[in-house]
Amino acid sequence: MNIQLPLTINDRLLFKIEETAKQMQIDKNDLIIKALKKYLLIYSIKSIRKRLKPLLKKQGFKTEEDIFNAVS
Repeated sequence: MNIQLPLTINDRLLFKIEETAKQMQIDKNDLIIKALKKYLLIYSIKSIRKRLKPLLKKQGFKTEEDIFNAVS
């Protein structure tokens, strides 16, 4: 299901969207959707890291490298 959302952006951002979409040879809407999906993914990853950090410290992991070495 697709829903249309009204969106207000300033001229400067619109220009950047249009230029980037042109360079990528994709529609402006597709660029905005891709950017929003990436933003939400990064936000989700950061949120998970934030929740796990105290639990991992309790288990003796101090850095992401420590975790990587433990699972490698």
